[in-house]
Amino acid sequence: MDPGERVNKAVAPPPASPSRGRAALAAVAGALAVVMLAACGSSGSSGSGAPSGTEPAARTDVTLAADGPPTTGGDLIYGLEAESDGYDPTRDRWAISGTQIGLAIYDPLKAFTPFLEHIGKSHEVTWIDIPVALDELRWQHIHNDVVWYEFTDEVFARATQMPKECKIVNRLHSYELFTDIFNKVNWDNADILCASSDYVKDLLEAKRRDIDFPPIVALANGPNLNSMTIPDGKVYNKKIAVVGRINYKKNLPLAIYCLDAVRDLGYEMHFIGGSQDRRFDFYLKHLVTTLGLQGQAFFHGEIPYRDVPEALSDMGYILSSSLFESFGQSIMEGIAMGCLPIIHDFPGSKGRFSEMGDIFFLTPNEFVRVMDTHDKLSLDEKNQRALHNREVIAKCDLNTQNKILDKVLADLEEDLDYSK
Repeated sequence: MDPGERVNKAVAPPPASPSRGRAALAAVAGALAVVMLAACGSSGSSGSGAPSGTEPAARTDVTLAADGPPTTGGDLIYGLEAESDGYDPTRDRWAISGTQIGLAIYDPLKAFTPFLEHIGKSHEVTWIDIPVALDELRWQHIHNDVVWYEFTDEVFARATQMPKECKIVNRLHSYELFTDIFNKVNWDNADILCASSDYVKDLLEAKRRDIDFPPIVALANGPNLNSMTIPDGKVYNKKIAVVGRINYKKNLPLAIYCLDAVRDLGYEMHFIGGSQDRRFDFYLKHLVTTLGLQGQAFFHGEIPYRDVPEALSDMGYILSSSLFESFGQSIMEGIAMGCLPIIHDFPGSKGRFSEMGDIFFLTPNEFVRVMDTHDKLSLDEKNQRALHNREVIAKCDLNTQNKILDKVLADLEEDLDYSK
């Protein structure tokens, strides 16, 4: 998405000086900009926070309903310009104009950062969508103390080329590691770089010999253990959950080959997540049919995030066959629900899950060995292992990450001059 596509907004004049009792922070997240911590005393309107300068012309083509009290019900219809695979703007392919409308309806804030609710307890929150003109981004830089960019993308890179007006934080996930975005960023204008896991932080630190990064802090999503608990009487059945959008990174052919290797032992594999590539989805279903696994491999598609804990409560295992994961959120959430993890030995996986015992595999044969080890455990041993695994992930849960976030913001605010 090109931040320069929308050029009809000029830099607005500064508003009256706000009360500076707490820092103002704007956050920009991938496909939309999130003005999370607006300056106290600002207009309070949702949107960019920038004054429009002029009043819009009066509409003459609107038919008003007859006088009377408002009533509930009715339909609101939007026409979206898109060649769409579906109607979820966070996973389906939409045109930019359709995405802007869709994200406004979809609740875009929760779709892009797990920290919004925590930050909102101490700061006012508004948001804007992008693509957005650079002059509007600069307005945010001028009138906020800190600007947070979620994802290390072209929007962030272009923003760092602007004059330094505020503190800038960037949070890198994982896909950016495999792009050439780093050389497009003016890192002198960035104050903190947050990595989505300790392993991603280590990979970034290794790049320091070529790139002069700012201080790097590991800040993961973290499972919300307050909303996920091991069900009473947890059943460790032979259902294996694979959670996440169906794409190449998830390496799902390996998962299906592993299922084929234990097909005679009564295992089922349940894929929970929508498809991001029709060709890949077509191949996976062909693979299942060709191997004769139709009665053991089930594709449930996308389900609401709030329903994931219930879906996992009926699963004995959580499997990751991924090529790479920055943090492994779905693995963590499966563990939080008492599922026993079985993890493909992708780069960095053992650093996160090594305390959980014999759970790693590279080949279907190794997968068979790991499953056999679990099969031999008693119910009490499985319960003890599930509790132990949950204690391990508690060290990096959402509450822990929120404390790291608080420290990042506090360190930035110490350097802010509120006397201006």
